[in-house]
Amino acid sequence: MQRTGWMIEKDAKQMNCLFLQENWKKIKQLENRYEISNYGKIRNAKTLQILKTQISNSGYLRVCLRTRKGKKRQFSIHRLVAQYFVPNPMHKPEVNHKDENRLNNLASNLEWVTQKENANYGTGVERQRVQLFKPVIQLSINNEFIAFYPSLKEAARAVKCNSSQIWKVIHGQRKTTHGYKWKYAEANNR
Repeated sequence: MQRTGWMIEKDAKQMNCLFLQENWKKIKQLENRYEISNYGKIRNAKTLQILKTQISNSGYLRVCLRTRKGKKRQFSIHRLVAQYFVPNPMHKPEVNHKDENRLNNLASNLEWVTQKENANYGTGVERQRVQLFKPVIQLSINNEFIAFYPSLKEAARAVKCNSSQIWKVIHGQRKTTHGYKWKYAEANNR
């Protein structure tokens, strides 16, 4: 099934109307009960009703779909769009948003990449560098100050753990790691 739509794109000199065609494909891993469009929409294949999506904790759109047996499964919209509308001849494992907007799931905005390509894309390297070099404070379980570190990397080296473990505590995904609480240092904490 196809649906057509219009999108207005503002050109520096004039307004141009671009004719865009929305294409739908059945999601095979769910017995063709649902369809995904190249615009990143999901609908019930029988009723054609567009389903609601949610934003995950990591900022990606996702949808909860049911199998014929009633079992719920979560799917990331960008991965579904890429699987059905973006060729992947090199069998790359990750999907990248070209404009770095995790909510823009147009097929034309998605590309298959390796983990390394995804990590090095756009401002990703800069964002990671800023996080790794933010000052960190080590606290006891009772929130007593223990140590100050100039970076996440230095803190991880000092307690002999992976920096991702400390990052998870700082961002609320874990309460402690290696027996300590952690937080980013603020200017008034130094």
